[in-house]
Amino acid sequence: MDAVCAGYYTEISVDQAVSQRREHAEGVRVAYQSWKPLEAYAVERILADHKHAVIDLGGGHSVQEDPTLFARVHAALAPVRNVALLLPSPDPEESVRILTERSAPPEGFDWHRHFVTHPSNGALAKLVVYTAGQTPWQTCDAVYQRLFRTAS
Repeated sequence: MDAVCAGYYTEISVDQAVSQRREHAEGVRVAYQSWKPLEAYAVERILADHKHAVIDLGGGHSVQEDPTLFARVHAALAPVRNVALLLPSPDPEESVRILTERSAPPEGFDWHRHFVTHPSNGALAKLVVYTAGQTPWQTCDAVYQRLFRTAS
């Protein structure tokens, strides 16, 4: 998603330089709220453009506080058979700790806590896979195994 979302944002007339200036001037939390409609649009577009692909939405594109935006993301994902949520642990605090060890969030907003504890990702997921202590290949295999079991 991150590799293509800027193109989708510009489709609805979003200037990345303006967005970055706003983030700098008003803080990341204020700017974050302004990104949410863009992210909902980008989810709709990427799913329409890439029907037969594995798409990584990251933690944030699927998190929507506004019920109307959440409904849009939910509707876009509804026909997708396999929507997997990857978390390090079933314990949210442990997940936040592990994610923070991997990559510290920028000052001013705890992305990891917000994305792990917000109900959007759990509500959208059709399966959850826990990844702590696994290599990427093991995680891939775990997702595959869960998808295969779900499909049978």
